[in-house]
Amino acid sequence: MLAIEMMGTQFGYNDWANGRILTKAAFVSDEQLNQDTDVNDQSLRQILGHIARVERVWRLLAETGQVEPSQLPSDESLSSVNAIESILAEEHRNMQTYLAGISEDDLSASLTITRWDGIKVVMIRWHMLTHMLLHSMQHRSEAAVLLTNYGHSPGNIDFLFYFGED
Repeated sequence: MLAIEMMGTQFGYNDWANGRILTKAAFVSDEQLNQDTDVNDQSLRQILGHIARVERVWRLLAETGQVEPSQLPSDESLSSVNAIESILAEEHRNMQTYLAGISEDDLSASLTITRWDGIKVVMIRWHMLTHMLLHSMQHRSEAAVLLTNYGHSPGNIDFLFYFGED
């Protein structure tokens, strides 16, 4: 049961940290949101949109082993902070539903995923979910750097600060 509880806690933290980033991103100008940066050669909007897309990709892969491009948000649907926030809120609900229905055996099970190029790869489900969490953390840190440079630091987004908020 501990593994399920840990996953739930880690995904709760992920959603909280995404929320901290998005709250501050709402204060940047459209120019700042869309300007090219040296951070991963992407704008803040592109980084946030990438987080939203990839969180959907890995949830779907963990559920079904495959993802169709049509299941992902389009560039147009990721055109603003509010739009990205809406997609991430939907992903939060979908992930909570998914996590509520899995067992520890499901987490430790191997799953064959089909990449977009048709190649099949065997992965362990909890590895996939952990990858998604760490991938989002990497890109959140990039977004935090940009937000701080724009005068809108998200503050402390470390895991332990998640527990200090009511």
